[in-house]
Amino acid sequence: MQVQTGLILLTDGEKITGLVPNGSDLSGYTEVDLAGKYIMPGLINMHVHLAGNGKP
Repeated sequence: MQVQTGLILLTDGEKITGLVPNGSDLSGYTEVDLAGKYIMPGLINMHVHLAGNGKP
């Protein structure tokens, strides 16, 4: 993964619906400034123990 700049994330309030270049028409959307922040969609649990790690 690499940090991407100059993009606008579109959502329906709960789900990501699109990713468009900065300067696109945003009619009907509410703007939230996330400058200096990271978007990590789908991140649910950063601490998990999975079975079957290959160790006896």
